Amino acid sequence: MLASVARNYDDDPAEVSGEPGDWAVFDIDGVLADVRHRLHHLRRTPTDWRGFFSAADADPPLPEGVALLRRQSRHHPVAYVTGRPEFLRRVTRTWLAGTDQRRVRTTSSLASIRR
Repeated sequence: MLASVARNYDDDPAEVSGEPGDWAVFDIDGVLADVRHRLHHLRRTPTDWRGFFSAADADPPLPEGVALLRRQSRHHPVAYVTGRPEFLRRVTRTWLAGTDQRRVRTTSSLASIRR
C-alpha cells in the first residue's frame, strides 16, 4: 500500500503534525481517478490485476473528487491512501502532482506518517 502526504516534503521521512480530525483523507482509485476504462481487466478469469494497475497512468481525474480535494485542502492537510502496488509509486506521484498541482511525498506505510 502506498500512502502520501500532500505537502512540500522531500523524500526523506518527515514528521507530519495534526490532530486526527484535522486531516482530509482521500483514496485515489474511484475517488480521484476514474478507473472505469481499466475495469475490463478485473472482469476476466483469471483476474488481471497487473493489467488493471498498469493502465493507471491513463486515468482521467474524477471532477467531483478533485473538486472536493481542492476544497478540503484549503482548510486541512491532505493524506492520500491507496491499495496500488509499489511498482506504481512513480506513476501515482506523477498523476497526483498533475491533478493536485502539488508535490507529494510517498511512503510505504502509514506508520511513517507520524502525528
